[in-house]
Amino acid sequence: MEKQPLFHEQLKQERKRRGWSQEELASKVGSDPKSVRRWESGEVVPRPYYQQKLFEIFKKDAETFGLFEDSHKSEPLHCTLPLTLRCRTKRRA
Repeated sequence: MEKQPLFHEQLKQERKRRGWSQEELASKVGSDPKSVRRWESGEVVPRPYYQQKLFEIFKKDAETFGLFEDSHKSEPLHCTLPLTLRCRTKRRA
């Protein structure tokens, strides 16, 4: 089974595929270019509001976009900085 690209990699690919700059994507989701740069670098994951905007713009859901961990597909990842070092699933009480 081929490994799915990580969220930040897919985000950058989708933006570039459409020929948009980071500034243009930021405008489309109501954010700022600095946030888009941080999302694309994997430094942070967009807040749920912006995730939803990105899902609508790119016509992808959270699972397709790589925002769910394989072993816990029903639980979104909640990450702290830096993204590559600490990701965990949120446990519900």
